[in-house]
Amino acid sequence: MAARDEKFSDNTSKLSRHLAVLASALAVLYAFYFFVLPLTPGRMAKASAGLIAEWAGWSALAGLPQALTTNSLLIAGLILATSLIAFLLYSGAVYRSWNRVAQPGERMLVFGAAALFYLLSVFALPNYNTDIYTYITRARVAVAHQENPHYVSADAFPDDPVYPYANHRYTPLVGDKLAAWTWLSFLPAWIAGDGPVANLMAFRVMLFLFCLGNLLLIGGIMQRVAPSQTLAAMLIYGWNPVVATLGASKSDTVMVFFLLLGVFWMVRQRPHLAVLGLTLSAFVKLITLPLAGLYLLREYRLQRWKAALAGTLVMAGTILVINYPFWEDARMLQSHWKVALGESVASLPKQLQLLAFMAGILVFLGLGWLQNGGRERLLQGWAGIMLSFSLFVLRITYAWYHITLIAIGAIYPHRLLVLVLVPLTFATFVFTNWGIIFGKNFPITAFELLTQSAL
Repeated sequence: MAARDEKFSDNTSKLSRHLAVLASALAVLYAFYFFVLPLTPGRMAKASAGLIAEWAGWSALAGLPQALTTNSLLIAGLILATSLIAFLLYSGAVYRSWNRVAQPGERMLVFGAAALFYLLSVFALPNYNTDIYTYITRARVAVAHQENPHYVSADAFPDDPVYPYANHRYTPLVGDKLAAWTWLSFLPAWIAGDGPVANLMAFRVMLFLFCLGNLLLIGGIMQRVAPSQTLAAMLIYGWNPVVATLGASKSDTVMVFFLLLGVFWMVRQRPHLAVLGLTLSAFVKLITLPLAGLYLLREYRLQRWKAALAGTLVMAGTILVINYPFWEDARMLQSHWKVALGESVASLPKQLQLLAFMAGILVFLGLGWLQNGGRERLLQGWAGIMLSFSLFVLRITYAWYHITLIAIGAIYPHRLLVLVLVPLTFATFVFTNWGIIFGKNFPITAFELLTQSAL
């Protein structure tokens, strides 16, 4: 017995050492994306690059040799090399932890490393991502200007101190974000006041906390349903390069938080709270609405009428409560529907968009018919929906849209799903960063042509 315990302890310490080495290497690679790539000409052309001078730490980084940040072939090579190495390290960590009953110290190591990755993104250069400024300006429509952001766009306030830094492709829109996100966005905007940097950091910190919450929920779910896969599940989500580099700057992280919260309550046999979480997730972004719908469709399919009716009432009540304070007229519903339909099939030719939408409905109904009441079958259905969405609908340059699929891969860590998830997220990670960095302000000739033809 003593010899067995000693061997177990040795294996545990060996895994911890391996994970620590992998985490250290990943932190260095992710730092490249947060602190070097934003200094390339394409990112420095963004208005938010002007905020670099607002903090000494950012200003010091801006002093890197221009020969490093303006050489397009060098940057292209670094994007490809760092992406490949990061995904190899990530895959190695998942492989080493597969079917491994983790010790508390190992779980803390995985959680702590992920927290470090997310913390680095909190302090990333201010021009690393511009979507977050659009979130801020939209929240400030209500917080600073006392207007309804579901009817009045950020373009109505061009003198707002954060407005110059937003992505003006989205500032005319009023339907691109839903009520659950709107309510949450008010808090950091209210705390930060008028300063652009203060707002940036407040929103990043909020999203950082949601990133940590997602990892804790995954750990809690897996400890309940599959303890031997807890460590692998936390790694699948927390260390994935897409999540590590984009999680603390995208609203998708909040959408995933409520999705996981719904699953957390589902595995604890609290169906009403599960529906509440799933509904809030769908009303951050509609991407998860089919997942919430499949959960309820399962109850109707199995003729569990009481549970189905109760779930429907909880969903309807939640939708009413969070939307009613913003409701003025049907324009709110129309704008949300237009954006949702456009996003769901935007990457397809117009001739195929309606066909794809109808095919999606048929897939949804088919998955509902196959439900048998089991948790695994439900997660299989969710994985099928999101995998179809990722493979056939999403633009490959929108890596953050795959965060939901990554989360499902974590709580349903089927070997085949993970084997698809890793190369899929690798491809979208490379193409997303390529599209962000290269363009008219930083062209790359043959490489650029090759990328454009692939898109």
